Amino acid sequence: MKKDLPGNRKRKLLLSEGNCFHEKVPGQRRRVAVRGSVISGEIVQINMVIDEYGPKSVEEILSPPKDEAAGN
Repeated sequence: MKKDLPGNRKRKLLLSEGNCFHEKVPGQRRRVAVRGSVISGEIVQINMVIDEYGPKSVEEILSPPKDEAAGN
């Protein structure tokens, strides 16, 4: 995912450096498929770090609502 790319579609970009491609030879460029900055249902895994804790616990925020958990 690239934070400066809007939307959630996968796009093929020509990159020379950055977090999606690391050049092995100076000046090397490669066309790489990257996603935009919006999280969608096609995203399988999200790695994140908690910077600051708020009033709710992490389990409360990430758990499904109680009406969905009951199957109603």
